[in-house]
Amino acid sequence: MTNASPTEVTAAMEEDYLLLIGQSSIAAAFALFFMAFTNAGIGQDTNWLWVLGGGTLAALTAVITISIKSLKYARNLKRPGFWTLKFNDEYVDHVSGASLRVTCHIVVCGGIIIGLFGGDAWFETLISPLPLNAVVQLLISIALLVHGTMIVTKLREDDLDE
Repeated sequence: MTNASPTEVTAAMEEDYLLLIGQSSIAAAFALFFMAFTNAGIGQDTNWLWVLGGGTLAALTAVITISIKSLKYARNLKRPGFWTLKFNDEYVDHVSGASLRVTCHIVVCGGIIIGLFGGDAWFETLISPLPLNAVVQLLISIALLVHGTMIVTKLREDDLDE
């Protein structure tokens, strides 16, 4: 990294921060995924409970660790970019915006489907044996996974191009 003053925000700092956001989104997606299957009662034997519990613990540990790493950018990104994921670097901002738009569409479309049909018998038959809260957890898990994967892959594509 260059010798930037503590208040100077560089493109590399923005990219590093967004990469941490992408990684934490992927870890959070796995945590929700494991919790959804635990809540659904799938795999009630001891081995599956250990896998689901261990997976949840590992994913939550990753989320916390990555979140703590990202806090070092809080003092440098005092502007709205830290919270809104709006960046000065055009490519980093493009990646952030594209991933947020896709994530929003997944959540909104999935939410509309669940909201409209969540109580209907055919929908409950379709999603059984999952309870509705597990379906919502899976929807958010998918959205977070897509969000994080888009960020990580697009930023790696940029690194490979250089």
